[in-house]
Amino acid sequence: MPEETPRRALRGTSEGWLAVALLALLLLVVAWSVDAAAYRGGRLDWLAWVMLAGAAWGLVAARAGLPRRLAHPLGAALGAALVLGLVAGVVSRAPELADRLGALVAKTETWFAEVTGPAGQSQENVLWQLTCGVVAWATAQHASYALFAHRRPLAAIFVPGILLVTNMLVAIDVPFVHLVVFTVAALLLLVRMNAVDQQELWLRRRIGEAGSVAALSMRTGVAYVTVTVAAAVVLAQVGTSAPLAGAWTGVGERLQEVALTLNDWFNLAPATRYQGDPFETSQVITGEWDAAGIDTLEVASSDGRGYYLRGTVYDLFADGDRWTQSGPLAESIGAGAPLLDALGGDGDLSLDDRTEVTVRIVLLRDLRVVLAPATPGTVSIPVRLERLGELGPFVALRPVGGTLRKGSAYEVVAFVPRPGKDGLTANELRRAGTDYPALIERLYAAAPAPGTFDPSPFGHESVPALAARLVAEQDLANPFDVADYFQRYLSDPALGGFGYSANVRGRCRAGESVPDCFLRIREGYCEFYATTMILMLRSEGIPARLAVGYLWPNEGSVVTSSAAHAWAEVYFPGYGWVPFDPTGGNGAAPVEYVEGPVPSASPRPSLPPDDRSRDPLPRPPSGGTPPPASQPGLAPWLPPALLGVAAVALLAIRRRTRRVAPPPDPLAVYRRLTRLAGRYGYPPRPTQTVYEYADALAGVVPEAAPDLETVSRAKVEVTYGRRALGRERLEPVGRAYRRLRFALLRLLVRRGRQGG
Repeated sequence: MPEETPRRALRGTSEGWLAVALLALLLLVVAWSVDAAAYRGGRLDWLAWVMLAGAAWGLVAARAGLPRRLAHPLGAALGAALVLGLVAGVVSRAPELADRLGALVAKTETWFAEVTGPAGQSQENVLWQLTCGVVAWATAQHASYALFAHRRPLAAIFVPGILLVTNMLVAIDVPFVHLVVFTVAALLLLVRMNAVDQQELWLRRRIGEAGSVAALSMRTGVAYVTVTVAAAVVLAQVGTSAPLAGAWTGVGERLQEVALTLNDWFNLAPATRYQGDPFETSQVITGEWDAAGIDTLEVASSDGRGYYLRGTVYDLFADGDRWTQSGPLAESIGAGAPLLDALGGDGDLSLDDRTEVTVRIVLLRDLRVVLAPATPGTVSIPVRLERLGELGPFVALRPVGGTLRKGSAYEVVAFVPRPGKDGLTANELRRAGTDYPALIERLYAAAPAPGTFDPSPFGHESVPALAARLVAEQDLANPFDVADYFQRYLSDPALGGFGYSANVRGRCRAGESVPDCFLRIREGYCEFYATTMILMLRSEGIPARLAVGYLWPNEGSVVTSSAAHAWAEVYFPGYGWVPFDPTGGNGAAPVEYVEGPVPSASPRPSLPPDDRSRDPLPRPPSGGTPPPASQPGLAPWLPPALLGVAAVALLAIRRRTRRVAPPPDPLAVYRRLTRLAGRYGYPPRPTQTVYEYADALAGVVPEAAPDLETVSRAKVEVTYGRRALGRERLEPVGRAYRRLRFALLRLLVRRGRQGG
């Protein structure tokens, strides 16, 4: 009985509303910091409400005495319902909840299809928002329950602190004040919980006035926290010794690799500090160019000259700060196989003014693109050629498997413009004319979409107005002279007044497009220069696109990440895509073309627009002399007619064969199936046959049984029956695997139930 009074007193003594308020504050700071990062993944202002709701549930569960095995599952269900409802409201504005949830499911399926597809990337934001919501609820619930049920303030602070620091490391624009406020709240929470413990200890031992010790501890703790945080802020501003600087060596490269995957999955740029490699399907202009200088490539050329190493090209400028590719499709090309025919959709590819060069590239870190100068002819490794649609223009060369690992090496035989008067000259390009193929004109010469830039900016000319003025003032009569003067105007400070700066972050106004910002502040880096030039050319009806790759090193053979570069490529009928570089700094210089002799003949004829992508290379002239004009009958015209019929038949056959995609390989499909199921916790056992494994999976996911049978039967027939399956058997295998990618997601749910 004597012990009952202290116990009742202890039970009545709680952490107080001050502890609740301090925990809520540090959780809100984490939510605010994530929202302040302004990730492209979508607005996250609702995270604060998720954090508060999670903390409230943790407090209620602790006060109700719910055990951990019951409190956390119930909280997870509540959190899932809340997050799904909030994200569905962000995704769709439909009045009915069922419609909003339907839109959420549709976007999630789109995200999964894109991430697991050939590109491995998605511009959908839905999974990023779901992930943020789930992490926010789980963090808040765990912190609150740990604090109020188990009296573990360090556990309540640790996970939110890790999230805050990680966000500040990855994001660029998170204010430092978030870290200061979080630190103050965390230290005060520790002081408060220590005061509560001291007060309860005095109550149990019946020592003096228990309230006095709590008040004394709080006053001392507040004074200590104030002095410590103030000193830390001052030292952060004035300290110069950097004693831990060496501890971060190599961290930047590792974070870049992580950021590359995060950007692919969640579409976070341009808010992330580490952008990864500039070769994704969407290239965001962040306002800051990478100057880390991480060793990336080792290069050598057969002629000792340097070249632009192109990785990807972009056709669509969107949102005022983003280049993207409008629907690339991939085709597998074997090692050493010729690429010229497959590049036919890029328009006219003349080799008359080009010379062959071999470039050897050794990777010093992982890359997800195959670099090549100018027009690649062959590559010594298997590649995936990405184009805009079937037989469309070139987009990129990608490695089979998605990534070329550090230490990999390959050789590219490419056709580059021949230097001097015998090569590609200014006078030849002047005579190229404007007979553009319809597809090239539609993709690359169309007027920029509304909202691309301000048509009536304040304080500077608009992009089309500037382009029109320069054309009129300089009396520029053909596309080459227009492109040549535009690159000189932008790159020469004496002409346009532009200067190079690798960091203009924060200088562009809210909602201001990249070209408008560049024309206003007159500073920027390669993407600012190239984007502005391309939009100027397009406003004049001249096809142009953005190319991204690396500059060749001026000295030595090592290419660093800071040598990543963007330039413009302009289309000329009969000659294809020709590079121009308007960047005025960082080792870049305008591309110069010698004048050369004035062509005496008319511009070389181009193939009809409908046939250019089918037979892009010019044919040699036929020999012989024309028959006498007096020769009667049809005999003189019979050989040319037969040749014409043969040529038409050949083109028809080539067109048909190109339209048919290569059938899937059953062995590769089965490998992908087992790898996918293994990730979900159902790998094949060493003793299982193909059919036994398929039956085991069908027992877990019965609705996938027909597709599993299709894939397994094809695998057995090819591997053990040594049969060559026809297209009518192979195409259903590909369709079955595409359905299985979604059906096998149910394995995750079943594994979770078994584990519970």
